[in-house]
Amino acid sequence: DNKAILERMAQKWVAWNIFFFNTVIKGKLTGISFCISGTFELPRKVLSDILSRHGAIVTESVTQQTSFLVVGENPSSKVAKAADYNIPTIEWIERLEQKFDFLKNDIAPMKLFAKEKKSVKPKQDSLFW
Repeated sequence: DNKAILERMAQKWVAWNIFFFNTVIKGKLTGISFCISGTFELPRKVLSDILSRHGAIVTESVTQQTSFLVVGENPSSKVAKAADYNIPTIEWIERLEQKFDFLKNDIAPMKLFAKEKKSVKPKQDSLFW
């Protein structure tokens, strides 16, 4: 009986790994690298995770291998470096959604969550009030 349970667990593990490989490693953004600069309504980590989940490579700095620079408010010197390397920039998340429309399903709920989180005010007895 334990052997049967272990065999079923192994089958599910293999099925999960095949699913993971097909959705992450072979995503629609496989082979495309992004760098993110500036601030957005979403935390940068969330945006990075969404892109990575679709197979993109997200880097901390602009290099000649960077495919796109995603630019938010108050971007850093990465914009100038991208211009030097003739790397296209995508301003704001909305433009990113327009260029890669399949990202809308991932980004929209996260934007809603971020707005709701900002609208919550701490209680008066909170340490941060």
